[in-house]
Amino acid sequence: MAPVALSGGLWRDFQLGGGQVVTGFHTDGSWEMEGGDDKVYYRPIQYLVGDTWVTAPSV
Repeated sequence: MAPVALSGGLWRDFQLGGGQVVTGFHTDGSWEMEGGDDKVYYRPIQYLVGDTWVTAPSV
């Protein structure tokens, strides 16, 4: 499963929904993520049950 990217207008207190984890950042170098090319990458948390990957609904 590929990561999802959010871009532009993100602040330090931005929160993802339940069951999501941040996997990376791309910024223009400033602390506030205000630029259009700033990105936060995330994806759902998954766990293996037997031989099947299950997406966690929340953490």
